[in-house]
Formats: sequence, structure tokens, C-alpha cells
Amino acid sequence: MKTKLSKRNIARRATAIMLTFIMLTGLMTTMVLVSASGVGSDTPPVALMHAGAALQSGSNLSGTLVSYGFYNGQPLLWRVVDEGSGSFTLWSTQSLGSAQYNHTRNHELWSGSWICGWLNGSFMSETFVSAEQNAIHQAYGTQNEPFPVSSNSRGTIDTRQRIVLPSADEVRDDGIWGLTQASRSFGSSWWLRSPSGDLLYPNSTALAVTTNGLIPGGVGQPPYVTEYYNIRPVFRLNTANVVFTSPASGAGRKNDVEFSSYLGSVAAPGDSGGGGGGAISPAVKLTLQDPSLTLGSVTPTFVDGRTITFSYSGATPGANLSAIVLCRNGTLKHYGRLVESTSPSGTASVTVPYDFENTDRLEIFVEQVNDDHRTDFAGERRQIPVIRPDAPAGLSGISCTTHENNDGQIRGVSIGQEYIYGTANDGSDGSIGLDRPWIPITSTPLTGLGPGPYQVRTAANIAGGTVFLASPATEVIVGEFDVSASPPVIISADNHEHITGTEDDSFYFWALGAEDITFTLQGAPSGVTLEPHEWFPVYTAGVRRRLIVGADVPVGVYTFTVHAENTAGSTTQQFTLTMINYCMILGDHEWLTVITPPTCTEDGFTTRYCIRTGCDHTETVDRIAALGHDWESAFTD
Repeated sequence: MKTKLSKRNIARRATAIMLTFIMLTGLMTTMVLVSASGVGSDTPPVALMHAGAALQSGSNLSGTLVSYGFYNGQPLLWRVVDEGSGSFTLWSTQSLGSAQYNHTRNHELWSGSWICGWLNGSFMSETFVSAEQNAIHQAYGTQNEPFPVSSNSRGTIDTRQRIVLPSADEVRDDGIWGLTQASRSFGSSWWLRSPSGDLLYPNSTALAVTTNGLIPGGVGQPPYVTEYYNIRPVFRLNTANVVFTSPASGAGRKNDVEFSSYLGSVAAPGDSGGGGGGAISPAVKLTLQDPSLTLGSVTPTFVDGRTITFSYSGATPGANLSAIVLCRNGTLKHYGRLVESTSPSGTASVTVPYDFENTDRLEIFVEQVNDDHRTDFAGERRQIPVIRPDAPAGLSGISCTTHENNDGQIRGVSIGQEYIYGTANDGSDGSIGLDRPWIPITSTPLTGLGPGPYQVRTAANIAGGTVFLASPATEVIVGEFDVSASPPVIISADNHEHITGTEDDSFYFWALGAEDITFTLQGAPSGVTLEPHEWFPVYTAGVRRRLIVGADVPVGVYTFTVHAENTAGSTTQQFTLTMINYCMILGDHEWLTVITPPTCTEDGFTTRYCIRTGCDHTETVDRIAALGHDWESAFTD
């Protein structure tokens, strides 16, 4: 700043800057993210809102604290003290240092003063970047602003500059900003733009606020314009240039949002307000529109559930690619950063939040997110039209009709819908259970289902450039087979009626139905008996029985029946029991061999007898032909 500063004011200014950071750090509170999904947010918390909702004016310096611009390497903090149609009035909470109102003893009706020229010249260009300057109204006031009501004379000043000093009518006790002596007291005197109208020195004095917050107005009391008082400027912010606000530092910053397809819910940045003497409360910073950040086109190419893949072109290289969801009234609902450093064209994905409504807008834009207290910038936003269909209606579940419980149905479905097994809290809304894919419905009705809950929804698709998200799911219950309403069904251990066994063995079968089943064994050979056996849940409802085959059941084939009966009816199942021994299983015998040698007239042979219990197999092998006679001649006299 090219201005003369006294040593006292230099010290005060340095102290004020240090206190600003100390107080800002100490009073910064945690921003609270309100999650609309009910299962937690998709991204780390971020506190954002549109300017109209997050910026608020208030009396006694209780309006929102805004970080805007950097002066001498330090952030400038401004308090919202008034609001009008399309604008907010921001007043500096910090002194820029002390300077003369004008270098000559003439107030020059404000607009010709040195301080007016400096604020709208070098201070403006050195403190604010181009997009910040564009957001400041071109004219703070009017061409003919009257002298303050306390003035002893009448006249007007021109306040059509972008940055001005406060007027007496704005800061007096019953003034526009609702200040009091306490809230005007900063421990040092500071200039007002208003000429004093002093009767003795009407052209060479201007009004100022004293160290204890008073505004002198009597004869001879106002200071000469060549004296050194502190500078606390004010400007009007054009809200049309503000995209949204976010915390200037601390928790809830946009910088903390990780790059992903997910959008986080947002809430207003916290600001507890301030008291007299320029008390610091958590500050917000702005995201401003910047036409230098471009995004030519956005085209959706694929959608899976709630996640939209889109192509983009004409993007400013190196900037962030971000997304927001706006309510119908323009309130910011969700925010996320999708791509950290964009190329001029490419593809990206965004996951639409669970609470998206058809009146909401999903918008994609290029954004420059800067460090703490530094203003962020956003380019023109491109909408992706999104519709979320209603949940399917008119669906009905049809219970299973067999003991196998595999022929249930869902009726009322249509092609283009999809389903998944499970209850509403384990994957139906996509919030959890994403490793279980949804199954497309390719024919109607939906058949071959087991009992239990199913979720049915309309599948996502893209038509005519509009993205139709997957709809909310409708839960349909497919009932279990009612075993109490049908006779028992008998199922053998190997699922057919033929049983092959050995001596002294046992086999199992099930009778499915209500458990008040009675059994009768009919036509079974002696040694085959039926007894209960402890049930384990292979089937949903049934009674298990065991056929005992005793050791005295001979090898052979036997046919018999099992009769099962309950209150709903009876069933008779025929079984065929094929008894074999261990030699038949092993394919060999344990032999006892007896050799019968041949004789002259009889063949010789080997007889083998199986000595295993239950096997009476005998066979003759190695037959040797009869030896015949071995004659010897003898002569008899």
C-alpha cells in the first residue's frame, strides 16, 4: 500500500493480523454434515450452500464472516452488514492501516479524494483477482448521496465507485447496519466517507469514528482530511456471481472432499456471529463464477443403478471436474469432486445420491479449488437430465406349491425390471450388498423362485439423452409351501425307491409334511425294521426315519411299502431292497480251497468255498481229466 503509516498504527496493524489468525483458529468449529441417505454420507463432510442461504446480515456485526481477497499476503475478512436485491454488503473487519483522507485540505466530495482513488485503483488490483473484481458491484451507491443527517450543512457526494468507506448514516446508532457504540469501537479511529458539514471548516474535514466508537459532529470536532486514521472499506457483492460458499479453513472444506464418483450431502457453514470490536467467528469463502473455466459438453453414455458414466469435452485442462445436485428452489443439496485434473476431453462417473428427486438438477462443471481463505472459481454448469422412476406397483408373490419350495412366482413384473433376493436393508437400495448383482427379468411372470423376500425395481437406462436411474425397489414376499395342507411325501435317502444294501446296515428316508405323521411298514422281509431318527434341517419341514437291515436278511431282492399318514391324507411308497454281501461289494471272495485229485476213472478238480459270513458261494476250478488205467500185462501158465 502506498500510504504513510505511523509506527503506532503499523504495530496495531501487525497485532490485529496476528490476533485475527489466533482467534480464527481458536473459534473455528466443526461443520456438521446432514446425511440424507440414512446410512451415512458417501464422501467426507463438506459444508456448502448457495449464497442466499449461507450469507446473512445481522446487527452488531452478527452477519456472516467472509474471507475475500489477499492484502499484503494475508487474507481479508469481511462481515456481511446489509443485504439488498441481488447483493450483500461486506465491510472489512480489519484495518488496512492508517492514511490521510486526502493529501490536501479538501474532502473533494469523497469521489475526488485520495483514499477513494486508492481503494478503487491499486488496492483493488493488488487485493482481488479478476473474477473477484467482477463479483464486486460496479457502483456502490448513487451520484447524489446526501450529507449525513447529522451534518450542519447540506450537499451530496458521488458514491458510484466499487469500493468505498462507510457513511455516517450506515454506522450510527440508529443507522442502516444496526451498530452500537460498542460494535464501532476498535481501539483506534477510522474514516467515514461522509463530509462533516462543519460550519467552521466545511471543505477540509470529514467524519471519523473515535477509538471508543463515537461519531463527533459538533463545531470544530471533525478531523481534518489530512490526518491519519484507519481504513475499513466496504463493497457490495453481486450474488449472481456466487455459486456457493464453503468454510474458509478447518473442518468441512472442499479441499477435504476426496475425488470419487460419490456426492456428499451439504449443510450451511457454521458461523456463530460476532460481537463488538470486530470479534472473529468461523469464516466462509466463496466459489465464484469464472468464464475462463470452460466445459463444452457433457453426454451420458452408460448408467448402472445410480452411477452415471458420461463423456465430456471442451474442458479447461488441469482444473477439477465437480458435480452438484440442486433442489428445485436452487438450494445446494449435494456436492462432490469427480476428477482431480481434467484433460480437454474424457470420461467420468457420478453416483446420484439416494434422495435424488425428479425436481432436482444434476450439474457438472469445471472448478478451481484453492487453498484456505482463497476464493474458489467455477465455470458454467452443464446439466445431465436425470429421472428416477417410481417403485414398481401391482406386484404379487405366489407361494411355492411343492415340498421342494422351488416353484414360487412374482406376478405383475415386466421386461426392463430386475430383481434380487433379500430384505430392504441388505442391498435393495444399493447402499450395501453391492457384491450381489441384480438379475434382469427376461420373461413374465417371474418363476422358479424359492420362498422369502425379493426386491424388484425398474432397471436403469438412457433414452433421448435423459438418464433414467434404477427406481426404488418394491419388496415382494414369496410364501413357503404349506405342508399342513397336503398329505406326506416320502423321499428315500438317494431320492429314488431302490435301495441297495448289505447285511446289518441302515438306510434313511424322509416323509415331508406336518410332523404328526404315522408310519407303517408293509411286506418287508424279516429283519427289516423302521425306527425314528433325529431330524436335521435338510428340508424345511419333515420327519426322518431309518430302515434297519439286520444281519439275518439273506442276499436277494425284496419289494415292500412304507405307508405314511397325517391329518391331510396318506401316501404309500414302494421300495425295492437289493441285499448284497461284502464279496459282491469287493468283487472278490475269501477262499478255502479243497483239492480232489483225479483217479483212473474220475476227473480231479479244485473246490473253492467262500468263508465270509453271509456268502455261500462255491465254485469248482482247475479240473484235471481222469488218469485212465496204467495196464500191466501178466501171463498165467
